[in-house]
Amino acid sequence: MNILIPTTYNKNPYVYQLVKALQKREEVNTVQTLVPWLFQNDYHFDIIHLQWPESIISKKFLDAKNIAYVSNSLSEWKHRGTKLVATIHNDMPHLDKSKKAYQFYSMIYEKCDGIHHMGENSRQVIHNNYTIDTSHITEIVIKHGNYDCFQNNISRSESRKNLSIPDNTLTVACIGTIRTKEEYWLLHKFRKALKKHSGILLHVGSINPPYGFLKRHLRRRALTSKKNYKHYGSYVEDNKIQLFLNACDIFLIPRVNSLNSGNVALGYTFGKLVVGPNFGVIGEELRYNENPVFKNTSQTEINSVLDEAVSLLNTEICIKNEKYAQNELDWNKLAAEYISFYHTLSKTNSTSNDKSNIAEHDI
Repeated sequence: MNILIPTTYNKNPYVYQLVKALQKREEVNTVQTLVPWLFQNDYHFDIIHLQWPESIISKKFLDAKNIAYVSNSLSEWKHRGTKLVATIHNDMPHLDKSKKAYQFYSMIYEKCDGIHHMGENSRQVIHNNYTIDTSHITEIVIKHGNYDCFQNNISRSESRKNLSIPDNTLTVACIGTIRTKEEYWLLHKFRKALKKHSGILLHVGSINPPYGFLKRHLRRRALTSKKNYKHYGSYVEDNKIQLFLNACDIFLIPRVNSLNSGNVALGYTFGKLVVGPNFGVIGEELRYNENPVFKNTSQTEINSVLDEAVSLLNTEICIKNEKYAQNELDWNKLAAEYISFYHTLSKTNSTSNDKSNIAEHDI
């Protein structure tokens, strides 16, 4: 089986782990990831597994001509017998909610033979927002894999010493870019809630709420100047991720209305209690494993969910989370599910819903 996973996000640990797991399967001959393969016709792929559409055409170049170019390429692959699969990472690009982005996503889904969701809630969201022809498209739920690719050989005390955090200080860590005003204020509210517990909030990631240049700069300073908030820059090397996970007591998902977040699996991998929004697959996964969720971002709700999280720290929940990551989110297990899905799609006949004329998308 020859598989193409075309994406410019090749350094994303999710892509790395997916490719690595598939390459171990005896059914697989090759897995390619470079986007230019999508526009070649001198090689055969049995499966083209699309990830983030915006990794094929960036926002800067998203126009009718380029969408048509991708559409026609996908049509050509389908005519040659290749099966197209799309993984639902988000219902729309994080930084582009335009009509063009929606039309691009719609075109991708219309072309697909299979759609991969990371949770049942994803299926609901996508069906609410897009027209999915279930008579021609097969859907499956396969969970997000763990992050055992990251080093995990530094103790809690060593991590805290490295980050200059006292051993007895309640510590919440979060990793990720802050993209919205709601996410920005979420960090403020968790920081305020931590005062009651004399705790601190560690954050790795850019702070880019959609304010004007000056106001955004002032907002950053307003957050980073607080004594119980420690900002470690927009990026740290993969081998340093373990410092923040092993140093913290609680791992926060800094999202409000995002569909998925690999940080849930990341927290579970390191055996952490994880707190996040009661939304999308994030909320679905946290509820399933009985981790605390916040239903809204009021200060009262954040205070309550932090108190709940603190009360759970002396229970078995962290051990259960780690075992769940090792067993249910194991990449070898997930790769077997992907291969089974690919085989299912390969047995189906080419469908008649392929639309090679981009004009039908009314761009």
